[in-house]
Amino acid sequence: MEFDEVLKHYEKSKKTRRVIDLNDNNKNDVDLSKLNVGINIKSCFCKSEVSGVVGLDNLLQSTVEIKNHYSAIPFNSLFIEYKTFFKERDSNEDSGILTSKADMWLFQLDEISLFYPIEFLKWMYNNRNTLNLQDGYSNDESHVATGLIVPFGLIIPLYEQYVRQKRLKELKTQ
Repeated sequence: MEFDEVLKHYEKSKKTRRVIDLNDNNKNDVDLSKLNVGINIKSCFCKSEVSGVVGLDNLLQSTVEIKNHYSAIPFNSLFIEYKTFFKERDSNEDSGILTSKADMWLFQLDEISLFYPIEFLKWMYNNRNTLNLQDGYSNDESHVATGLIVPFGLIIPLYEQYVRQKRLKELKTQ
């Protein structure tokens, strides 16, 4: 959808729905909990819908960092930023997952929306050497961002590994 089309859709729809603004606080881009809505789990048609409904309800209570990845699809990978070199001030600083206070990160790939808990992204960063994840760079006029390159095909197996490790850690603390 082109930007002009998005604006037309927004102007038309804001008359019939509640709209919240994006944040400019260097912590997260949007706080969905401000909508103060949830999903009635009792309205599920079958038990197999429950986990998806709970996931959506959790998302509606989250803060979200929005990342647009128009270049991700040709490379079949996500770029997960963690460091930025600012050219003007000759300064290399933590950024991205190391500074975000959001609960979730949204990677927008054209019309596909991928949401990941920040803790999973941080786990990948902290275990990047063991997981053999490579760094990549995004360069523009004002800065160079450094981030993990995570192939789409690895995301689900990595998430499963993250969940197993998390459960093991929980069992050890009981």
